[in-house]
Amino acid sequence: MIKVLNITKKPKYYIVLFTNEELLVPLDIMYKYNIKINSEYNKTTYELIKSESSFLYLKDLSLKKLKRLITTEELKTYLEKQGATQAIIKQLILDFTNKKYLDDNLYTKLFIESRKHSNGPTYFYNKLKEKGIKDFIIYENLKDFDEEIPIINLTKTKLKSYKAISNNEIKRKLKTYLLTKGFTYEKISNYIDYNLELKSEKAEIEKAYLKIRKTYEKKFSDKELFYKIKQKLYEKGFAKEVIEELLNNMQNFWHKTIFL
Repeated sequence: MIKVLNITKKPKYYIVLFTNEELLVPLDIMYKYNIKINSEYNKTTYELIKSESSFLYLKDLSLKKLKRLITTEELKTYLEKQGATQAIIKQLILDFTNKKYLDDNLYTKLFIESRKHSNGPTYFYNKLKEKGIKDFIIYENLKDFDEEIPIINLTKTKLKSYKAISNNEIKRKLKTYLLTKGFTYEKISNYIDYNLELKSEKAEIEKAYLKIRKTYEKKFSDKELFYKIKQKLYEKGFAKEVIEELLNNMQNFWHKTIFL
């Protein structure tokens, strides 16, 4: 027989010291099995006390966790860390799912809705998979996702940060940026390559020229500076003919020996 040696009252539970171990026992279980100091139980009854106490304790922890929306997989992982058996995890997940405390479809809808203005479908698929959402739920919630509007809005915002670089370089940077946000290459390319209107490169290359010159004019001779500017303009993605036209138009700024 397994005997109760000591009982310590806590706000929601009792710490009960049995012959072989100490358990956290909820009040309901204390009443159900009439647990008192010196009470004795056979192994079968003791195992029932232990499993039912564990179930109620883990249920209470889960309800606290479920005060915010989480996925089924996140709750499963949490319960495993708390030492729950697979049987208890399965039962709790079933109970919470039936009561709609756990709802992976709703979680997916809200997750996408809250981030749809700044991220694309690849981002959502990867993030939701990390959270244990099943493929069919993700695909169902992404089937009508419109990439065009966020791509356009993010592009408009990002364009403001690009100064004194070529249109080709702008397009390259935009594509890279939008890919990291999870949009599909097809949708990105369709907008950037065929629908995006950019300013004339003339104004941008002139800005780049003046900025580069200011940076290096005290570090190089006139001739060295000329080639340094040319190099940097190439690095910024400007086309050869655009660079040559600019530099030809700037001849009056250079010493005649540069062009010998």
